[in-house]
Amino acid sequence: MIDTPRRNIRRTYIGVGMTALVTTLGLVLWLVPLTAQKDVNVIESIRTVKTATATGIVEVVEIAVSSTRDFRVGALPNVLRLGNTEYGISRSPDTGPDTGTLKKLIFSVPADDFRSEQKIPNGAGVVVQYGTGDGGSDRRDFGALNKNLLDK
Repeated sequence: MIDTPRRNIRRTYIGVGMTALVTTLGLVLWLVPLTAQKDVNVIESIRTVKTATATGIVEVVEIAVSSTRDFRVGALPNVLRLGNTEYGISRSPDTGPDTGTLKKLIFSVPADDFRSEQKIPNGAGVVVQYGTGDGGSDRRDFGALNKNLLDK
């Protein structure tokens, strides 16, 4: 069979059309995961611990949070907001599989503050952000605080 110019033109149009389709489909499939991914933020545990300070032994509540995205590290602290109250003392896990990870933080909250319904009401919003106050950035929502999970 002999190719005629008309047949070659048709093949060129089909080839260009397929290239455009494959390129567009590839771009869409590449962008969808970038825009569709959503952070998964979880309160892993709430537990009472005794810790030594310069003034003696004090009781604190440690709230462990994790995220699918690394927490920021820089000049400002990561801050735990329980309702309208902020706590900036945190650390990374020092044992276990999460040692050295930036996806998990453990915040220390004074036990008296945690027990006080006036200071931190049950059901208060839990947010972790980079920096303090309303100007904090990289805000992550962890839902409502359930004080009944203390030491469970």
